[in-house]
Amino acid sequence: MEAGSHTAIVGSGAVVAAVLVVIAVAVMLWLVGTVLYWFGSTFGGSHSPKSGFLPSVRWSTSRAGRVLGSMVLLIGLLLAVLFVMTILASTIPVLGAVLMVLVLGMIVPAFMGIYAIQLYLTGDS
Repeated sequence: MEAGSHTAIVGSGAVVAAVLVVIAVAVMLWLVGTVLYWFGSTFGGSHSPKSGFLPSVRWSTSRAGRVLGSMVLLIGLLLAVLFVMTILASTIPVLGAVLMVLVLGMIVPAFMGIYAIQLYLTGDS
């Protein structure tokens, strides 16, 4: 076995691992999008949770690009909020920590609920 062949095997393993990570992240984002659409159809529409799940899976499967784009936008917004709240919590001694708890405990879940309903209402347009 030559010295260069070992490096090629290790390099191809890294490429396969990177591709698997990208696929895993895409599947997780698709699952989050499916669940958000399902929540939107339950709370913003007239579906019961039991009857709304399979149509939500069908919708997110047929519009996978839109779901992934929406979830990347959502993750970006949530990371920006988390970054700003972390800076505020470290800058302002007591009030910053209280503000961070309020934002992460009340405002972010409310935003995600509104985002789920909006995703459902604009889903077919």
